[in-house]
Amino acid sequence: SEDGRRLALTVLAGMREGLVWTGPDRRIRLANEAFRQIFSAGQDPTDHLLAEIVRSPTVIRELEQAIQSGREVRELVLQHPPGSGRTFEVHVSPLSGRPGGKEAGALVLFFDITRLEALERVRRDFVSNVSHELRTPLTSIKAFVETLPEGLDKGTQ
Repeated sequence: SEDGRRLALTVLAGMREGLVWTGPDRRIRLANEAFRQIFSAGQDPTDHLLAEIVRSPTVIRELEQAIQSGREVRELVLQHPPGSGRTFEVHVSPLSGRPGGKEAGALVLFFDITRLEALERVRRDFVSNVSHELRTPLTSIKAFVETLPEGLDKGTQ
Protein backbone atom coordinates (compact mmCIF):
# COMPACT_ATOMS: atom_id res chain seq x y z
CA SER A 1 0.00 0.00 0.00
CA GLU A 2 1.02 3.63 -0.43
CA ASP A 3 0.91 4.22 3.36
CA GLY A 4 3.25 1.29 3.97
CA ARG A 5 5.67 2.54 1.33
CA ARG A 6 5.63 6.05 2.81
CA LEU A 7 6.23 4.65 6.32
CA ALA A 8 9.16 2.54 5.08
CA LEU A 9 10.74 5.55 3.33
CA THR A 10 10.29 7.67 6.47
CA VAL A 11 11.97 5.01 8.62
CA LEU A 12 14.86 4.72 6.16
CA ALA A 13 15.29 8.48 6.02
CA GLY A 14 15.42 8.68 9.83
CA MET A 15 18.06 5.97 10.24
CA ARG A 16 21.51 7.06 11.38
CA GLU A 17 23.05 3.95 9.84
CA GLY A 18 23.87 4.02 6.16
CA LEU A 19 21.69 1.56 4.26
CA VAL A 20 21.90 0.55 0.63
CA TRP A 21 20.00 -2.11 -1.31
CA THR A 22 21.69 -3.56 -4.38
CA GLY A 23 20.00 -5.62 -7.05
CA PRO A 24 21.32 -8.73 -8.80
CA ASP A 25 23.33 -6.52 -11.17
CA ARG A 26 25.10 -4.95 -8.13
CA ARG A 27 23.46 -1.63 -8.96
CA ILE A 28 21.96 0.47 -6.19
CA ARG A 29 18.18 0.18 -5.99
CA LEU A 30 17.73 2.26 -2.84
CA ALA A 31 20.04 4.30 -0.57
CA ASN A 32 19.09 6.30 2.49
CA GLU A 33 20.31 9.80 3.34
CA ALA A 34 22.86 8.52 5.90
CA PHE A 35 24.51 6.39 3.18
CA ARG A 36 24.66 9.40 0.87
CA GLN A 37 26.32 11.50 3.57
CA ILE A 38 28.85 8.81 4.53
CA PHE A 39 29.98 8.38 0.93
CA SER A 40 29.46 12.00 -0.18
CA ALA A 41 27.06 10.91 -2.90
CA GLY A 42 25.75 14.34 -3.84
CA GLN A 43 23.27 13.15 -6.42
CA ASP A 44 20.98 10.16 -6.05
CA PRO A 45 23.19 7.05 -6.36
CA THR A 46 20.29 4.90 -7.62
CA ASP A 47 21.24 2.81 -10.69
CA HIS A 48 24.97 3.33 -10.09
CA LEU A 49 27.13 0.30 -9.37
CA LEU A 50 27.84 0.03 -5.66
CA ALA A 51 31.56 -0.13 -6.51
CA GLU A 52 31.31 3.36 -8.08
CA ILE A 53 30.09 4.87 -4.79
CA VAL A 54 31.75 2.65 -2.15
CA ARG A 55 35.30 2.54 -3.41
CA SER A 56 36.37 -0.30 -1.14
CA PRO A 57 37.49 -3.57 -2.74
CA THR A 58 36.92 -5.31 0.61
CA VAL A 59 33.26 -4.25 0.81
CA ILE A 60 32.65 -5.27 -2.81
CA ARG A 61 34.39 -8.64 -2.27
CA GLU A 62 32.30 -9.31 0.87
CA LEU A 63 29.13 -8.32 -1.03
CA GLU A 64 29.96 -10.85 -3.75
CA GLN A 65 30.76 -13.53 -1.18
CA ALA A 66 27.52 -12.93 0.74
CA ILE A 67 25.43 -13.08 -2.44
CA GLN A 68 27.20 -16.20 -3.74
CA SER A 69 27.09 -18.08 -0.44
CA GLY A 70 23.70 -16.79 0.71
CA ARG A 71 25.25 -16.06 4.13
CA GLU A 72 25.37 -12.80 6.06
CA VAL A 73 28.69 -11.01 6.60
CA ARG A 74 29.07 -9.10 9.90
CA GLU A 75 32.79 -9.05 10.67
CA LEU A 76 33.85 -6.31 8.29
CA VAL A 77 35.26 -3.03 9.59
CA LEU A 78 35.90 -0.16 7.19
CA GLN A 79 37.68 3.16 7.64
CA HIS A 80 36.08 5.79 5.45
CA PRO A 81 37.43 8.00 4.11
CA PRO A 82 40.74 6.12 4.51
CA GLY A 83 42.89 7.72 7.20
CA SER A 84 40.01 9.89 8.46
CA GLY A 85 39.59 8.06 11.74
CA ARG A 86 35.91 7.36 10.95
CA THR A 87 35.21 3.66 11.39
CA PHE A 88 32.21 1.66 10.23
CA GLU A 89 31.09 -1.88 10.92
CA VAL A 90 29.60 -3.26 7.72
CA HIS A 91 26.84 -5.88 7.59
CA VAL A 92 25.98 -7.49 4.26
CA SER A 93 22.72 -9.46 4.13
CA PRO A 94 21.87 -11.37 0.95
CA LEU A 95 18.25 -11.08 -0.12
CA SER A 96 18.07 -14.39 -1.98
CA GLY A 97 17.09 -17.60 -0.22
CA ARG A 98 19.01 -19.57 -2.85
CA PRO A 99 22.79 -19.13 -3.15
CA GLY A 100 23.52 -17.51 -6.51
CA GLY A 101 19.80 -17.18 -7.25
CA LYS A 102 18.72 -15.02 -10.18
CA GLU A 103 16.90 -12.52 -7.94
CA ALA A 104 19.93 -12.21 -5.66
CA GLY A 105 20.66 -8.83 -4.22
CA ALA A 106 21.77 -7.58 -0.85
CA LEU A 107 21.23 -5.06 1.91
CA VAL A 108 24.39 -3.39 3.14
CA LEU A 109 24.36 -1.52 6.46
CA PHE A 110 27.11 0.83 7.64
CA PHE A 111 27.17 1.31 11.44
CA ASP A 112 29.33 4.20 12.62
CA ILE A 113 31.50 2.76 15.42
CA THR A 114 34.00 5.63 15.56
CA ARG A 115 33.12 6.49 19.19
CA LEU A 116 33.26 2.84 20.26
CA GLU A 117 36.70 2.47 18.69
CA ALA A 118 37.90 5.63 20.47
CA LEU A 119 36.55 4.39 23.83
CA GLU A 120 38.22 1.01 23.29
CA ARG A 121 41.51 2.78 22.55
CA VAL A 122 41.19 4.83 25.79
CA ARG A 123 40.45 1.65 27.75
CA ARG A 124 43.48 -0.15 26.29
CA ASP A 125 45.73 2.83 27.03
CA PHE A 126 44.42 3.04 30.60
CA VAL A 127 45.04 -0.67 31.27
CA SER A 128 48.49 -0.42 29.73
CA ASN A 129 49.38 2.65 31.84
CA VAL A 130 48.04 1.12 35.06
CA SER A 131 49.94 -2.10 34.40
CA HIS A 132 53.15 -0.14 33.80
CA GLU A 133 52.69 2.04 36.89
CA LEU A 134 52.03 -0.99 39.11
CA ARG A 135 54.94 -2.97 37.70
CA THR A 136 57.61 -0.60 39.10
CA PRO A 137 56.49 -0.69 42.77
CA LEU A 138 55.76 -4.41 42.53
CA THR A 139 59.30 -5.06 41.31
CA SER A 140 60.70 -3.14 44.30
CA ILE A 141 58.41 -4.93 46.75
CA LYS A 142 59.29 -8.32 45.24
CA ALA A 143 63.03 -7.60 45.53
CA PHE A 144 62.55 -6.48 49.15
CA VAL A 145 60.54 -9.58 50.03
CA GLU A 146 63.15 -11.83 48.44
CA THR A 147 65.88 -10.29 50.63
CA LEU A 148 63.84 -10.71 53.83
CA PRO A 149 64.47 -14.45 54.29
CA GLU A 150 68.22 -13.90 53.77
CA GLY A 151 68.21 -11.19 56.44
CA LEU A 152 66.18 -13.33 58.83
CA ASP A 153 68.56 -16.28 58.36
CA LYS A 154 71.59 -14.09 59.18
CA GLY A 155 69.87 -12.57 62.22
CA THR A 156 69.08 -15.94 63.76
CA GLN A 157 72.65 -17.20 63.59
